[in-house]
Amino acid sequence: MTGAHVPDWGAYLNWVWTTSTGRRAYIANLHIEKRDPRDPPGPFVHPHPMQVEAQPAYEDPAVTQTIDVKARQVGRSTQEAANQQASAHAAPFPYKVLIATNHQSTTDSSMRRYRVFVDHMASGLKRHGPVRLNLSKNSVIFERNDALIQHVTVGGSTEAKSWNYHAVVCEEMGKWVNARTNWASIQATVPDNCPTHIISTPTGPGTLYAEKVRGARRAVALGDKSVRVNFWPWYRHPEYQTTPPDGWEPDQEEVAYAEDIGLQIADAETLARLYWRRQKISGPRGVGLEEFRKDYPSNLDEGFLAWEGGWFDIAWLNHLITLQEAADNPAGEIRFYRRPDVTRSYCIGVDPSWCNGGDFAVAIVLDDLGRMCAVLTSRFGGEVDFSRKVSTLARMYGGALTLVESNAIGKQVIRLLYDEGVNLWRDTSSGHPKDWVTTGGSREAMLSQLRQEVNVGALLIPDLETLREMTHFREHNGRLQGQDGHTDDHVLALGLAARARRDLPTVETRQYRPTRGRSALQQRTGRIDPHALARMATP
Repeated sequence: MTGAHVPDWGAYLNWVWTTSTGRRAYIANLHIEKRDPRDPPGPFVHPHPMQVEAQPAYEDPAVTQTIDVKARQVGRSTQEAANQQASAHAAPFPYKVLIATNHQSTTDSSMRRYRVFVDHMASGLKRHGPVRLNLSKNSVIFERNDALIQHVTVGGSTEAKSWNYHAVVCEEMGKWVNARTNWASIQATVPDNCPTHIISTPTGPGTLYAEKVRGARRAVALGDKSVRVNFWPWYRHPEYQTTPPDGWEPDQEEVAYAEDIGLQIADAETLARLYWRRQKISGPRGVGLEEFRKDYPSNLDEGFLAWEGGWFDIAWLNHLITLQEAADNPAGEIRFYRRPDVTRSYCIGVDPSWCNGGDFAVAIVLDDLGRMCAVLTSRFGGEVDFSRKVSTLARMYGGALTLVESNAIGKQVIRLLYDEGVNLWRDTSSGHPKDWVTTGGSREAMLSQLRQEVNVGALLIPDLETLREMTHFREHNGRLQGQDGHTDDHVLALGLAARARRDLPTVETRQYRPTRGRSALQQRTGRIDPHALARMATP
């Protein structure tokens, strides 16, 4: 773009600031480095599909937080830099951006992007809105409006506390040192609801980044329009493939993996992806399977898992998560997976809480074949409202046998369900019927049975929230519980349901774990109206 095309650069920058079309036009005329270093920089006119999908979040003023879970080297940092350049250059006030990176090399890479932007900017635009780089301070300065893009290296010597910023970009947060302390320091420099963009490759569980991703996903699931989570599995990136040599064939694990992620093994492109993956894992410069799962995740959970020490078979659960993320998953407080069937018998496991904003209360419905039929998750509304919903679920599923943990609030929930005429589970082994009481021994026995049934594929579990909790369920200091900031309410409710299932009139054992490829998760029945339970619960 030249001055001959746009004689009024002030109007042009106002167009960039006030419209999505203007912003995209500005970005398209920024020059970026090409993947091949022998090629000169060129205009940003051919964005990747993933960049196209991510762009609307920059243009929606209602979005104040975006989090990217990315494979390595996918161009999202370039897109982020381009958008911050557009905002800083066009803003009608001293717009200030803080870019926090994990390492000086990341800061240097970011500064190099801005240098390419400035060096190849249209001469007329340069004259109207001069931009200069201060390499010693890692900053980009816009003289027209006193805007600033300031880089800081987390844990380094660069200071950023003297400004109030209008936007924050966190690069590779998963690799930050002393992440929580440095995050708190950054938050002291920004106002509430400051637009925040977090971009990182996963680095396993227990990090601040994993915590931020989990919180953002929960916000999105609850309908928060101010939060966006972006994820693209590695195999959606066209550059991640290498033509295999003649005669090369994938092994059985690779064939099953391709089927899991929905790739057609007969396609040449699929073979090129699998060959690229093998080289990354076990080639001369391979990083191993565990590191590959972090650097190039196949699903939104894979890069945050602890692959050793899990109570359940983590590889199997990750297989199920991969399948489910590609499916049409129900969302909300009540999630239905199978319709009631008069030929089947049902049970419900209930892990109760006060539903006052603290712990979740969870009820899970299983049928006699071990198939999960519905999940109720409540955190608000009180124990009375939760009990009514459990009662309604029990009626919907043919008077389901309902096992409630009787510790603490459970006794109150049991009384409420008894008054509703729910078919309550009682332990009659001693000749004196009694409710389920969780002790160290009963908890371990229940969870041992659940682990065996899950790991051999005797239970069909399509609920993503339950699967995710199970991947972070481990022993810690002698106690089995959720780790890495994850709760275990769904795990315990499923364990109670599995225990109740043993006492159903007829129980048939089936195998839902295939030797390879897609599982029976893809064979679910039709959906129930998501508002059915709410309607039935109305007096």
